[in-house]
Amino acid sequence: MYYSCAKQYYKDNGNLEVPARYITEEGYALGSWIANQKAIRKGTITGSLTDEQIHKLDDIGMIWENYNDLNCSKNYKAAKQYYEEHGNLEVPSRYITEDGVSLGNWISSIRRWYSLGVHQKYLKSSRIKQLEDIGMIWNALDHFWEQNYNLAKEYYEEHGNLDVPMDYKTKDGTLLGSWIGRQRKLRKRIGKGTPLTEDQINKLDLIGMDWMDRVDRIWENGFIEAKRYFQTYGHLNVPVKYKTENDFKLGNWIQRQRNTYKNNKISDERIRRLEEIGMSWNPNSWEHRYELAKQYYEEHGNINISQKEVIQGVWLGKWIVSQKKAMEEGKLNVLQVEMLKTLPMEEVGRKDNRWWSMYEEAKKYYLKFGNLNIPMDYLTSSGKKLSDWIIRQRRNYKLGKMPSEHKEKLDEIGFIWDLNNPWNRDAQSNLRMMY
Repeated sequence: MYYSCAKQYYKDNGNLEVPARYITEEGYALGSWIANQKAIRKGTITGSLTDEQIHKLDDIGMIWENYNDLNCSKNYKAAKQYYEEHGNLEVPSRYITEDGVSLGNWISSIRRWYSLGVHQKYLKSSRIKQLEDIGMIWNALDHFWEQNYNLAKEYYEEHGNLDVPMDYKTKDGTLLGSWIGRQRKLRKRIGKGTPLTEDQINKLDLIGMDWMDRVDRIWENGFIEAKRYFQTYGHLNVPVKYKTENDFKLGNWIQRQRNTYKNNKISDERIRRLEEIGMSWNPNSWEHRYELAKQYYEEHGNINISQKEVIQGVWLGKWIVSQKKAMEEGKLNVLQVEMLKTLPMEEVGRKDNRWWSMYEEAKKYYLKFGNLNIPMDYLTSSGKKLSDWIIRQRRNYKLGKMPSEHKEKLDEIGFIWDLNNPWNRDAQSNLRMMY
């Protein structure tokens, strides 16, 4: 209860300079209580204070020393001597001079008074100037920040960046890498410490501060490489051992992203960005393979995929055959069956699948060049000579071995059955002119 009264007094008066006989409206002898806390800490009366209690009293402006304990001339003389020996007044809080002056305690006290604006009779302007003339820094935190900033600036001017290793030390032993990492955390308001001011942020920006930590930078580099891969190949089914031209282990990186997704340790933003460039979180799932088959069907008008062909890291032809068999044996659930029915599954396993595969190659050629005058050295994407296949179609037609369905499909792409017919030659010429 007494602490609450002290806190209210500080709120009303801006200090804890409570008269010794002061009693609150509630009847609490606050002046005596404050004096007792000082005496307990000094050890002149029996009692105990925890570190937490001391800290709480410090937060509301508690001044533990009496004026009689703070003889200014004696302490100033000790401070001046310390400055002459060390070149600064960065005195450790528990530092005591050889003749028993608690210099560290005195320096800490007057800094606190200065920041709180209390004890102005003791800390008058002439005394403030005296102390400043021997290097007094009133806000030690700002002072140390500026010192470290200057070291960071020197590093930037020498290296052209602030990619400081975490264990890097300057010549004077400052852990500059650790300090840079702390600035990133302070800006993000992570952990304890005073957040950076706009001025401090701007000053660090001027010397090339990268506010992302090392882990974030590695992720961004991986994302850039993944995006390039997707733009080249149209998918992110990257082999685990795959490395980019600059030796980045993209396969391993993609695998780590899938693992973090599985363990729910990846942010929603990263999930969204990866999905925008085609990320499949479970490339071995049934749904993923179905989507590949559906995509192939939409692009080619069929699902006549060679069982030797790998599409986006999947043996898609083999998978389609296995799904037709599973359908016939009743091994798929109702939803999977309905999804597969949207594909021409009746084509799967036909003996003439090879014919349809070559037909698609002929159709591609026709759509590109407007004719089927295929050079003898032209090869399909699978390395087959398309001209040989064209010749076989004419021969089969003449021998009456051409299924009507095949003939109809070849007619659709301008197939010339009799090259000796003058009318056909004219038609061929007209096709060339059209395209």
